[in-house]
Amino acid sequence: MHSCNFNAFHLNVYTYISERVTPPKFIWQPPPVHITAGEPTELECHVTGSSSIKVTWAKGARDIRPVGNFRMKFVDNRCFLTILKAEKVDAGVYSCKATNEAGTDTCNIEVIIKDRPIAPTFEQKLKPIAGVLNTLVVLKCKLSGSEPMDISWYKDEMEVFDGDRFKLRFGDMTARLEIGQLNAFDRANYTCKAINSSGSAASTASLSIIGQWM
Repeated sequence: MHSCNFNAFHLNVYTYISERVTPPKFIWQPPPVHITAGEPTELECHVTGSSSIKVTWAKGARDIRPVGNFRMKFVDNRCFLTILKAEKVDAGVYSCKATNEAGTDTCNIEVIIKDRPIAPTFEQKLKPIAGVLNTLVVLKCKLSGSEPMDISWYKDEMEVFDGDRFKLRFGDMTARLEIGQLNAFDRANYTCKAINSSGSAASTASLSIIGQWM
């Protein structure tokens, strides 16, 4: 009797599946950011691509680190750079660079910083003045500060508006109140008030009338 023995060999087959790595791509280029000196701001770029993306920020040729006045984060494919207190030296073009093993892309954001508004102050305050009945008198004062600036006038705490006898003027940082055809009822304390986005200031002086009955 003849017998044959067969040995079975088991082959283990390993399949390696390699995920395709896609390079980073910024979806859009953000518009310029306008802020006022002294304020915080946050720059944001949105990137697509495979995971393991490394994000860096720079201003010009200088790399930015998340210390001092800067903070950084990368959340849900969004890149953030926060400037805690922007000053004039922080103006310029910021670049966000996203990198992985498949490639690199860059997003640029221009930061424009405006001067901090200066509150109004009076360089020349109102002065007491005496006017003659039935004539024209002009009260004026000179201001400094940032425009736009709103100017209002008050007669004994009642606001005065531009009209037939009262003319309100403001130019070259000089505020003027012209009162025509003076009468006895015009005698009062007049106040000029200036307001802008940073503060306000007021100046008060008296107007007396010459020739009125006492």
